Amino acid sequence: MNALLIVAHPVPASLNRHLAEIAAKAAQDAGASLRRIDLY
Repeated sequence: MNALLIVAHPVPASLNRHLAEIAAKAAQDAGASLRRIDLY
C-alpha cells in the first residue's frame, strides 16, 4: 500500500499538523510506504 500525505496549513495549523501526524502514523503502522508533502 502506498500513501500520499499532503499537509497544508490553514488555521488552526497546529490541529492540522496533529491530524497529519496521526494519519502518517496510521499509514506507517499499516505497512504503507509514505511520501509526505508539506505545503506552507
